[in-house]
Amino acid sequence: MNSYSEIPFWKVLLTAAEEAHKLGEYARVEALLKRAVLAAGEGAEPVDLALALVHLGDMYEHQGRHLESEEAYRKASEIYDSFPGNDLLLAMTLRNLADVLCELDRHEEGAELRARALRLIFEAQQNGIQIADGRAVLKLPRPSESMPK
Repeated sequence: MNSYSEIPFWKVLLTAAEEAHKLGEYARVEALLKRAVLAAGEGAEPVDLALALVHLGDMYEHQGRHLESEEAYRKASEIYDSFPGNDLLLAMTLRNLADVLCELDRHEEGAELRARALRLIFEAQQNGIQIADGRAVLKLPRPSESMPK
């Protein structure tokens, strides 16, 4: 059994942000997520920082703050892209970023990122990796659809 002292502080902040979100305390959510990003950036693994940035991007997107969401998702995708073995996390983040770009009427760039995300998912499936996301963040193509080139 883990003690609270074994849980990284940035994860505690993410959990607190999730609870604040459930209560509709959105200003508190933002403050907690920003602190989580800072805490993850101080000594956590880079992929942990990317995860905190994705949560921050999600919160901005939920509030319609597309430019801030784009910045958070871009930073997270750059981190994921720099570390092998994070293809599915990168795909999820690229998909989120593509959605934001479409909201900003940057459809061509969004389509390119969406195609890249689908290629990453397809490659993972070809390598025997099962795709399962309870939040259904990734929209997989139907088997009858062709994969983007």
